[in-house]
Amino acid sequence: MKYLLDTDTVIDFIQNRGETRTRIAAMTEAGDLIGLCAVTVAELYSGLSEKNLRLFSDWLKSLPYWHISLEVAMQAGIYRKSASQAGTTLHVSDCLVAACAREQDATVLTSNIKDYPMRDVRVMSIREEAS
Repeated sequence: MKYLLDTDTVIDFIQNRGETRTRIAAMTEAGDLIGLCAVTVAELYSGLSEKNLRLFSDWLKSLPYWHISLEVAMQAGIYRKSASQAGTTLHVSDCLVAACAREQDATVLTSNIKDYPMRDVRVMSIREEAS
């Protein structure tokens, strides 16, 4: 399986919340591919302390990095426009993560499943499974 980390799941990992570290380690050991995209990296670097960034930057750099292609950006715009037409406001960042996951055929690992109502995107919460 392939997974794309949403920022909240990385924060859970860094702050050692619940079973996040154990679950991600088990997924990796099972051969699952767990990656990042620009949105998650940018959000992390805008909010984490310098100490945590220093402690976890090698781990972040060890993960596969999936670029935001032109097709991903276009799909993100389609997701946001479709949601808006249905009366729902989605953040561009969540639409970009969703479109990147779709392009990579990956499942978004997030604790905010409601942020990903797209029918063609798989989402999973480690936090909810641990509860």
